[in-house]
Amino acid sequence: LGERFNVMIARLDYHIRQVYIEQKAKRKAEMEILQANIRPHFLYNTLDTIHWMAKEYEASDIVETVDALASLFRIALSRGSETITVAQEIQHVTSYLQIQKVRYEEMISYEVHVAKNCERLKVQKLILQPLIENAIYHGIKNSGKNGRISIYVWKEKEDLFLAVEDDGSGMFKERLNEVQMALKGGKAETNGVYGVFNVHYRILLNYGEPYGLYLKSERGVGTTALLRHPALCENIPKT
Repeated sequence: LGERFNVMIARLDYHIRQVYIEQKAKRKAEMEILQANIRPHFLYNTLDTIHWMAKEYEASDIVETVDALASLFRIALSRGSETITVAQEIQHVTSYLQIQKVRYEEMISYEVHVAKNCERLKVQKLILQPLIENAIYHGIKNSGKNGRISIYVWKEKEDLFLAVEDDGSGMFKERLNEVQMALKGGKAETNGVYGVFNVHYRILLNYGEPYGLYLKSERGVGTTALLRHPALCENIPKT
């Protein structure tokens, strides 16, 4: 009886420590989100000034870029909410891609496919932009040719899936294994995958396994980043 009691105490201690570690990691991720939420008031006023100045000089490309940037920050802030609708998340990354196309012009093209029954579902905010950023900087730019990014969102039973595909350079098998091990073992800082690490762990810490990020990549073909997220339907505040 004493031995079994000691085993039970050891297991209980282990689970308490695991919960503490997970909660600490969750608080760290939440703090990083808060720190990233730049106070927008001065930024909005500045963007509004640039917008009207550009409009006065009939610089339509500048007007469109400023509007995209304003939309990107507005959705990113979301009045402090951790979750937004799929429609808002897609609007956020579309604004991001519009800005990137101004910089890279014909180098980048993109397409978005969202199932109609998914638009009002809730997701952790800012989970697609880091994946698209990786697709641009580590996929398409490294390939040395024009590339395309495809975004897909669909629902299967109680789960929501969001995929970002690119036809860029892709990863060598060894590098893919390294990134996957980094996500599994929590070593983002030493493997250069901080953005995808943050996305994966925000989903995992909030909803547990099997939710999170899954990667598929082939050198010379491209990369697919797949997010598995619970399909959430609660009402959320408007931004």
